[in-house]
Amino acid sequence: MADVAAVCDGRYEPKQGSQTQAVGTQNQGFVTSFGGLRVVLDPNIGTTYGAGTNEDDIDIVRSSDLIRMESELRQVAFDQVLSSTLTIRLQVFAYSAFVPGRYPSTITIVSDTGLATPSW
Repeated sequence: MADVAAVCDGRYEPKQGSQTQAVGTQNQGFVTSFGGLRVVLDPNIGTTYGAGTNEDDIDIVRSSDLIRMESELRQVAFDQVLSSTLTIRLQVFAYSAFVPGRYPSTITIVSDTGLATPSW
């Protein structure tokens, strides 16, 4: 079951105050949940989709199916490489991997003219 909704923050207009809605909650204007899904504001989601280039997308995701792996930061000093000039070469590195396509059906994009910018 999906647990995260990612929306673009470019068109997000916070409301004043704190209230509880029938489909989610608001806290100081920031949406924390909507329809039982945690909401993540992501500026990487475009706002120029559709024929009129005024539609947003909403990405519905099951986050436990997206695997991210990271190693710890490693540091290595090599003093033999540039020993003729009394220089030490330092390397700092880490490994990371992201597996988003393990279960592709757990990522859904909601888009259509219902997500166009309101003109009122």
